[in-house]
Formats: sequence, C-alpha cells, structure tokens
Amino acid sequence: MPPPSGSTRRTTPSLAAPTVAEPIVPSPALAEAMGAVLKESARRIAVAEAPPPPPSVPSGWLAAALGTWLVVAWLWLATPAIARGPMDRPWQATVTEREASLRYGLWLARDRVDGFRRQNGRLPSFLAEAGVADTSLSLVVEGERNYILEGRDGPMRLRLGSAMAADSFLGSSLRLLRGE
Repeated sequence: MPPPSGSTRRTTPSLAAPTVAEPIVPSPALAEAMGAVLKESARRIAVAEAPPPPPSVPSGWLAAALGTWLVVAWLWLATPAIARGPMDRPWQATVTEREASLRYGLWLARDRVDGFRRQNGRLPSFLAEAGVADTSLSLVVEGERNYILEGRDGPMRLRLGSAMAADSFLGSSLRLLRGE
C-alpha cells in the first residue's frame, strides 16, 4: 500500500525488515559458558535446599575428659594404697598413753557419778545409769556415799575411790594425752 499523499514519512528500502527470519546460531564458546552457568545454578540450588549436616561430636576429647574425671573420682573416693603410702603396722598407743587414757576416763566417770548423786540424792546402781557407756569401767558401791570406780585395759587395772583426790590421781595424764 502506498503511503498517503499528504504523509511526510518516508521509508527507506534498506531499513525495511527482512521478510524471512534468519536463524541465530550460537557459538560453541557461548554454549559452553551457558552450560557452566546452568550447572553452577543447579548446584547452588541443591546446596541451599539440602539440610545442614549435624555438628560433629569431638569423640576423642569427650572420651579423654570422661576418663580423666573417672580417675580423679576414683582417687578421691577410694584412695589406692599407692597414694596412701606403705603401712607397716597400725598405730598402737604406748603403755603410758593407755594408762593416761584410762586415768582420764575414770576421772570423767567420777564426775558423772558425782553429778548423778547431786541430782538424785543417791548413787547409781551401775555406771550406765549415770550416763557412762564405757564397758572397761565398773562401779562398786560401798555404802550410801562411798564408791570405787575400777578401770581395766588389758592387764592394766586402776581404781579411783570417791574419797581419793581426783587431781592427784589424774596427774600429768592430760598433758600426755594432749601431746605436751
């Protein structure tokens, strides 16, 4: 169709659109670059959609810490013989220490018996009644106010009477027992 007569527009035959479309052929370098971009894009999508891996447990350090704590607990609760040192024989008191201990025990029992007599107005029938539970001591009542306390430690026997002076009976036993 020819252009209208009053039209000022002109068409140039060289700028006219071609009538047949020519196919665009990509170059091999372009095709390779496009394939690499598509592969990288697919890889990034797969990584983004995958759940994160669970955190790894440092099992070697965990086992070492547990083992260390077990050894410390064992040493603390059940001290082995190597940590205690050798024991040749158990501690035994000397004869002098045993005598001082027996004298002190008799002196304490006398105080209990005198306290019972002041509180109840009579002597106890036996030491347990006065609150003395030591089986190596015994009470012998001699009348209403007099008594004798007997103590024994193996072959050693001591007697403390109610009429005896308690301080002279005790002597230096307290200093010996204190380690002075």
